[in-house]
Amino acid sequence: MKESLRHYESRISRMTIRRLAELLKPYQSGWVALSTDEQEILAAGETLHETRKRAAEPDAIFVKVIPPTQGYLPLLS
Repeated sequence: MKESLRHYESRISRMTIRRLAELLKPYQSGWVALSTDEQEILAAGETLHETRKRAAEPDAIFVKVIPPTQGYLPLLS
């Protein structure tokens, strides 16, 4: 698990974060399903369950969108 997390963290760059921020801009809250290449939004919904159903792609990447007025600090161990 830790190896896969490190691999994923190494893929994240500032450019990727900016692109993701632009993709998520129209969504204020809820869940969004991204394509595996992280280039397009496949589905969106208020709950993860609803978004999974709408995405209909088993390898989709699911992201929790938080309102812009809230902060987010991930826990990395």
